[in-house]
Amino acid sequence: MAPQTNLSAGKRDTAESILNAAERLCAARGIEAVSIRDVAAEAGTSIPVIYHYYKSRTNLLRAVLVARFEEIGGKYDRLLTALEAQKAPAVRDILRAVLEPINQWRKPGREASLQFYALALVSPIPEVKDALDAGVAGFRREPFPWTEPEGPAHAGGGGWSTTAPRSSGAVTTWPRSKSCAKS
Repeated sequence: MAPQTNLSAGKRDTAESILNAAERLCAARGIEAVSIRDVAAEAGTSIPVIYHYYKSRTNLLRAVLVARFEEIGGKYDRLLTALEAQKAPAVRDILRAVLEPINQWRKPGREASLQFYALALVSPIPEVKDALDAGVAGFRREPFPWTEPEGPAHAGGGGWSTTAPRSSGAVTTWPRSKSCAKS
């Protein structure tokens, strides 16, 4: 889903088709090699339409990441909530919660999402790195109760946060847990 949720259905379809075209092209050619002109041709739209929706190539790339993180956010939330309910979850359950949401991109027809994500991980473009960091940090949760030797992680207003990232370009910092603060 495109980040612009207040658009009409036709405009949402256009925005989504632009995102999908950008993702496919970046997956095939590399993020640095794709231009707005290439995306316009692939999406069957004009360059001004892309600039109307996304304002810049960088915003378009951020929007692809934001849309994909929003797509998997619900699944992460459900799996992590199930882990939180367990007193001492098995390692396989922890790994499943971390890997399963992204693993859906391995399904036929979704390979471009996985390839785009992999390329974003090594992209030299600072805005792509920042958007990726913000997306990953958007799924962070305070330490699990069973990882805190001094009591529940939720004491003192802690809690879980799976807020999907926004295309602000700001770098997200990770809060230190009580156990990290002692070292």
